[in-house]
Amino acid sequence: MIAQMAKAGKNIDTRKKMLPPESVVFEAEKGYKGAHYDHFNNFFTAIRNGNNSTIVEDAVFGYRACAPALICNESLIQKKSLQWDPANMKLI
Repeated sequence: MIAQMAKAGKNIDTRKKMLPPESVVFEAEKGYKGAHYDHFNNFFTAIRNGNNSTIVEDAVFGYRACAPALICNESLIQKKSLQWDPANMKLI
């Protein structure tokens, strides 16, 4: 029936239309310098003061976070698939 209506030049569009998303505006507080500033300020303040209690994650966390991305880059350079063992943190 739809094919016949299309041949006749009639448009049958019974699908529901999605509404456009509502506008969301985000404004940071005045004087906010950004997450990078906060991150580096927190890190260097903890190092200067010898107060490591403000540092939440350790070097192992950082390595586990960045290593797979670096391996992706290396895989692209070598033009072959590389495997990562997250438990032992080594290439397979």
